[in-house]
Amino acid sequence: MKILYLLRHGKAEQSSPGSDADRLLSAKGEKQVKLLSKWFNDHPPVPQKLVSSHASRAYETASLLARDLNIATIDIQKAIYYGDEETLDDIIRDTDDNIDVLLLAGHNPSISDLANLYIYPAIGVLPTAGLAIITFDVANWESIGKGRVHSSKVVLPEMLKKYSKGG
Repeated sequence: MKILYLLRHGKAEQSSPGSDADRLLSAKGEKQVKLLSKWFNDHPPVPQKLVSSHASRAYETASLLARDLNIATIDIQKAIYYGDEETLDDIIRDTDDNIDVLLLAGHNPSISDLANLYIYPAIGVLPTAGLAIITFDVANWESIGKGRVHSSKVVLPEMLKKYSKGG
């Protein structure tokens, strides 16, 4: 089995003095990621590998998760920011097969488009800090495919409210 987490970055600032890629997480985005960390601690398995866009808001999302979940490194892939769902799918398929649980932190529309490629019925658009979880009945990442999906679910930010009170 391979487990794929597709995460849209947390809520970002509306604007930045630099480029779109320079936009940071807002205070709300940081809180969303903290709640996701608590969710992961209650819903193993924790990702073995994090792959993130280089854009500040996605990288911050991945960094906060990595810190809270004791994950040592983040693989930064600029292609996540610029690419479509096929590009993201290629990144996933290139993952070392020793990794069974992978989290990819990215952006819309590609992150939602990729989730909709594998999840039926389609989930539509993932909101900021939305998480799609797809389990594939395969031994290697190259073999993932719609027909190999064992299970899937989505965790939306509003589902994490119980963690804001420490519960």
